[in-house]
Amino acid sequence: MSTFLLIVALLLGFVVVLQLAARADPKSLAKIIRYVGIGVSGLLGLVLLVTGRFGFAVPVFMFCFWLMGRRLPIPGMGGGFPGGFGGGFGGGPKTAGQASDIETAFLSMSLDHDSGEMEGKVLQGRFVGTRLGDLNLSDLYQLLEEVSVDADSARLLEAYLDRHVGPDWREDAGQAGGKRASSFGAMTRDEAYDVLGLRPGATAEAIRKAHKELMLKLHPDHGGSTLLAARVNAAKDLLLGD
Repeated sequence: MSTFLLIVALLLGFVVVLQLAARADPKSLAKIIRYVGIGVSGLLGLVLLVTGRFGFAVPVFMFCFWLMGRRLPIPGMGGGFPGGFGGGFGGGPKTAGQASDIETAFLSMSLDHDSGEMEGKVLQGRFVGTRLGDLNLSDLYQLLEEVSVDADSARLLEAYLDRHVGPDWREDAGQAGGKRASSFGAMTRDEAYDVLGLRPGATAEAIRKAHKELMLKLHPDHGGSTLLAARVNAAKDLLLGD
């Protein structure tokens, strides 16, 4: 019974420490959890060892050593557990650096913390399944126009372009958008109404109002897309004859 109470006390202590850790600096949270895990698993292993429960004590001590980042010299296990805390659960060898993954409606992106390199894949649309690294600059501008309907995807792709192309891409995209806008002159009036979200036959006042509202959301100065803004402008010009 005393052993059971000791185990319960250890678990309760662990819960209390976790609650305190939740209020700690996020940067030190992983270290706190690691040290608490080492302490709790070490004490639990000792209790199990003293009470003769060797079959349970061994895996607990193995877990404790894993948290400590040590290798157990166990025959047949290739030197034990490599990697220490934070490794081993990824299903493969641990890489030298860390990476952050983010997914939006249109894109899945990975950022390598050490090199700063970004890799991405298109999740939907005309380039679905294509890696960003396989797209040329013209394709990337078209993709930017397509993903502009989703602010998170647009910002993510713009960050990718900043990294891989440089800041000058925004001016180039504007020129490309202007060229594409001239091609929008060939769009039908029905298509222009669709761009502005209007029904055919809308009044000039309604067209100007819709254009203004869209530009507030899509204009590059407000974090929108140069290409999509050019498309909206072209639709308004077509319908108003400007």
